[in-house]
Amino acid sequence: MDWTERLRALGPEKKVGLGLFVREYEAFFLACLDFIARDYPNYGWRLDDWRQHDNHEEPRGVKELLSRFMRTGRRYKPTLDQARFTATIDPDRLRRKCRSFRHLESLLQWLLDNGRPGDMVYPSVIG
Repeated sequence: MDWTERLRALGPEKKVGLGLFVREYEAFFLACLDFIARDYPNYGWRLDDWRQHDNHEEPRGVKELLSRFMRTGRRYKPTLDQARFTATIDPDRLRRKCRSFRHLESLLQWLLDNGRPGDMVYPSVIG
């Protein structure tokens, strides 16, 4: 039984949406690292090995990878950096490059829409 079937079996009275990222939230930062580097130059970004066209949802250990793109002695700290980097990401680029971002947008749109009566679980089909 998949997660959506389990949720449906509970018969929720309010909408319940299931959205999972492929790896880590910070993968969104990798896809927009040039924008982040432009807005936060004090991190001393070294982007020689970064490529905009790479599949940024694939790597594991993204927090450590972000730290490697920063100058020596600096490292990514989620509690300090996550909110500011999130404000810098480009939704249009993420929409083009990241399947999990497109899924997140669909989930949020579904939560905002009234949808069909009785359609209380998203996604309706895992594909």
